[in-house]
Amino acid sequence: MRLADIVVPKLPVHVSEDQAFDVRGLTTQEIGQLVLSHYATIKGVFDKTLDWANVIKDFPELVTELIAMGADSPEPEALDVIADFPFGVQLNALTSIWALSHISVSDLGNLARAVIQGMEGLAEHLPDQVTPESDDDKPSTSG
Repeated sequence: MRLADIVVPKLPVHVSEDQAFDVRGLTTQEIGQLVLSHYATIKGVFDKTLDWANVIKDFPELVTELIAMGADSPEPEALDVIADFPFGVQLNALTSIWALSHISVSDLGNLARAVIQGMEGLAEHLPDQVTPESDDDKPSTSG
């Protein structure tokens, strides 16, 4: 079979009896983009067992962006709709995307740690942020 003939698998996520949307697995590029976009959020997530219920509760912006990517709907209006989905719909979408992404928690954790270490290494080579002058650093205007 040629690669051009392969259809990316998708799974339906039901919002109600008569409404559903399809999701697919995320690409390596998309996972990397999520790690970079949510660096501060993700930093400690993969040192423990991945629990989607806690991810939904603790990282709602990451969840909506991840579901939007998996549904091929990155537009801002879709993010608002996803944010309003009931917990069970978000959980079903996340677990479906995860299953279709064919990546283990340890592999994702390794990728996240590699990106984070790279960013921290890069930060070491950047100049310190300029901080506002304190009153002691300002030139004296008295005579």
